[in-house]
Formats: sequence, C-alpha cells, structure tokens
Amino acid sequence: MRTLGWVLCVALLAPAAVADEGHHGHELTAEGLGTVSFPTSCSEAVEKQMERGVALLHSFWYGEAERTFAAAAKQDTKCAMAHWGVAMSLWHPLWDPPEKEELKRGLASLEKAGKLAATPREQQYIAALKTFYSGWETKDFRTRALAYEQAMAKVHEQNPEDREAAIFYALSLLATEDPKDKTYANQQKAGRILNELLPEMPNHPGIAHYLIHSFDHPGIAEQGLEAARRYAAIAPASSHARHMPSHIFTRLGLWQESEKSNRSAIEAADAAMAQGKQGLGDKLHAMDYAAYASLQRGEEQEAERLTREAESMAKDAKSGARRAAFGYALIGSRYALERRQWGEAAAMWVPERASAEPQALVYWTRTVGAARSGDAELARKELAKLRAAVRDIGGDTSGYGWHPGDLEVETARAWVAQAEGRSEEAEQRLRAAAEREEEGELGAIAYPPIVPAREMLADLLMELQRPAHALAEYEDTLKDSPDRFNALYGAAHAAELAGKSESAEKYYGRLLKVSGSEQATRPEVARAKSAVKGD
Repeated sequence: MRTLGWVLCVALLAPAAVADEGHHGHELTAEGLGTVSFPTSCSEAVEKQMERGVALLHSFWYGEAERTFAAAAKQDTKCAMAHWGVAMSLWHPLWDPPEKEELKRGLASLEKAGKLAATPREQQYIAALKTFYSGWETKDFRTRALAYEQAMAKVHEQNPEDREAAIFYALSLLATEDPKDKTYANQQKAGRILNELLPEMPNHPGIAHYLIHSFDHPGIAEQGLEAARRYAAIAPASSHARHMPSHIFTRLGLWQESEKSNRSAIEAADAAMAQGKQGLGDKLHAMDYAAYASLQRGEEQEAERLTREAESMAKDAKSGARRAAFGYALIGSRYALERRQWGEAAAMWVPERASAEPQALVYWTRTVGAARSGDAELARKELAKLRAAVRDIGGDTSGYGWHPGDLEVETARAWVAQAEGRSEEAEQRLRAAAEREEEGELGAIAYPPIVPAREMLADLLMELQRPAHALAEYEDTLKDSPDRFNALYGAAHAAELAGKSESAEKYYGRLLKVSGSEQATRPEVARAKSAVKGD
C-alpha cells in the first residue's frame, strides 16, 4: 500500500517552455502529485505554489487547489493567474455544476485577475474561463461549458507549445460530451490529444486522469486500461487518483483490481482528513465503488461493513450533509438490492435532513423493495414519495454526474405495476427504461448503475416464467456490464430452466471464477458450485 510520502522515480522529458513566461516546471513527486509545468509571470516566490495548484486541479483535489491559489494570491498581490486558479478550483468540469455562491466567487476572482497585469497567454486563459462564469444567472450549465470549450480550443490553437492548454482543452471536451453520441466523438478527440502528449509527459497527473475519463464508457473502456494502471502511481497523495482506475476496472469487470484501488483510495482520504484536508467526498465515492466490487465478488461481509460505516457517517453528519447522505444512499441501495433482500430494501433508512437527491434514491429503493416483496400498497406510498423528491431536485442537473429522475420513476412504476398484477405494463416500462438508459438518458454517469434496467427486465421475465427471453436480456446486460454477479447468475439459472445446459454451465463457471475468494458467502455461489458438480 502506498503512503502519502511515497516518492515516484520516473524518468521524463521536460515539456517545452512557453516563450512569454519566465520559469519552468517543478517535480511534485516528493509530495505525491506528479509533475506539472505551468509557467506564469508571477513572482518566483509563488511559482511552485502555482504549479502545485495546477497539479491539484488535475487530480480534482479542488479544496486544496483553491487554498493553494488563494495563498499564492495573498503572497504575490500582482499574480493574475492565482485568481484564475481560484476560479478554476470552483467550477469542477466533470462534477456537479457550481452552486450560486461558488459562481459568484469564481466570477469575482476572474474580475480581480482581469485588473492585474498579465501576459497575452495568461489573458487568454482568464478570458476563456470567464466565458463559463459570465451570464450564469440566465445561461444554463451546458451553454456555458460549450462556450468555455470553444474558448479553450482557441487558447490551444494559439499556443501550440503550451502543453497545459492542450490538457485543459481535452478536459473541456469531456465536460461537453454528448451522452447519446455512441461514436464518443469528444472523448476520442480528447484521447488523441492526451495520447500524443503521454510519451513526452508520462508523469503528468492530468494526462492519465483524463484518459481514464475519456474511455469510461461501455465498449471503449479497454483503451483506458493502461492509464488506469498508471495514474495511482503518478499522484499517490490524491485519494481521487487512487480511486479513478476503478472506473475502468468496473467497466471491464475487474473486480479484484477495483477493490484494491478503492481500499487504497479510502486510506488516502482518511490520511488527508487527518491532516485537515479535503477527503470526505473522495472517501464516500471510493467506498461506493469498493462496496460495488465486493458485491460482484460475492463478498457480503465487506459490503455490509462499508454500508454500516456509510450509514453511520450520514447519521453523524451535521445537518445531514449532502455528500454523506448521498454516499449512504448509493451504498445502502446497492447492498440491499444486489443481495435481493426486498424487505430490507423496503425498510431502508431515509436521511430526513438530507437534500432531495439521496432521499429520491432511497425512496426508489424502498419502492422497488416493497413491490418485489409483493406489498403493492406500501410500494404505491413510496412511489409517491419518490415522485415528490424527484420534483424537488429541480435546478441545473446538466453537469457530469447522476441525479435520480424520470428513469428511476419509470422503473419503480414498472415494479409497482407488476405487484398489482399488470405484468404487460411492467414489461413495457422496463424495456423502455433499458433502451433509454443504454441510449445515454442518464448522462455522463459518475457511478455504476444501482441495477441496470435491462437486468431488471430480465428479472421480470424470470418472474413471468419466460427463462429463454430472460436469458437474452441477461446476456445483453453482460455486454455493457461484464461479469456482474446477478447477471451471471441470472443467465445461468435462466439457461438451466430453458434447457440450455451448455450455456448454464458456462455462466455458472464464470460466476465461480468471478467470486473465487474465500470471502464469497453469497448463497448463489453455493448454488453455482452445486450446478457445476452436477449435484
């Protein structure tokens, strides 16, 4: 396990310096942040702080980045780019859109930057970022993100020797990707830019990080595997850097690697918080992926431990902090629904002081659990609460991330219909939800789905005693979600009931390989062993 003081020993070629700024890059590997070169016209006294701030930005350590840039601005009152850095720390291209107060602060920082002397290149950076913040009261997130992307394209074109301009431009392409574009045009373009820079800058945190994001999609995840296996070693001080590889591991069904990645990320987040640094969100995100991976390996005890820890964090958080509540909602929902404990799902604790997003997710889980338990009356009540919470979410949800919404309502309505004996309607709703989900209806998702809609459709078909049809849906689920535990078991059981013994043996065998650890205690594992032995 790497520690925060781990020093990376990687040989690299220094990127070409930008002509109109006076100093060169610093290696930040002793601190565990990678190597960044970001020349500015700021004083030599703050040049390393500025590059540290940029390195923190590239690993999405935004709170620390803002503090670093703010300190630089205080130390060098003429440093325009320090104020640019504060604004960059506030907009989070691949996370949720900034809140109102963050938008105000970001714009104010850029206005300060605009009043200070800056080089032509620096003025371009400041003006480009201002296109995102300007008009935030009337323009939606995507409109402003597209304006920033177009502005960064010009910065990149006009400063061809500036490697950071290319990297930030690649990031802007990812922030404006179209979830419904299955050619992945923006992602592939960003990937080409980053891959061209990689041989020259193998220790740059942003290159590896954004390559992972570029290929964090079904069908192309394999292209991000090399970057996934490098990033944690480039920036080991960052919990997010240790976690991000698991995005690719999850896409490819590499559950053991995902578990290891997220255990390491949790360790780094705990260490950061012990030092008074940002880490709560990073820890919860890593816990979510770790729990998901444990469940796919059949390791119920580890998933339960993470669920109980998340619940405790949510209950202890002051005023029901949104991050803690949302982390608990994700992890707790997975734990109940993956194990098909419908009564447990129906009784899941609701974080009452939390915002609408985690509440909506819990109400969705409770609706599905009640319906699949056969309690139609309770399911209808929980569905009404889900709809109310989804209405309350409102706001601008066009940024990267996931917000419970119409798809959750649709799948919940399907299971309520099934509980009320309207099986044809249930099938129609789940089939439509599966198609919408696969077309990109959920947007640029930062999380693996709680349960893929197509897998739920397959489950329904099994309830309707149509195993051959269910098998086809489980197999389609496995194309986008390889080696999902329940899809493998469902495919095996469906094949068995459909009289397709060869397929049944194949899927049971695969399930045993995926859940090969001694900690795999889920009862489906025992059933798979029995089936393979022919008992």
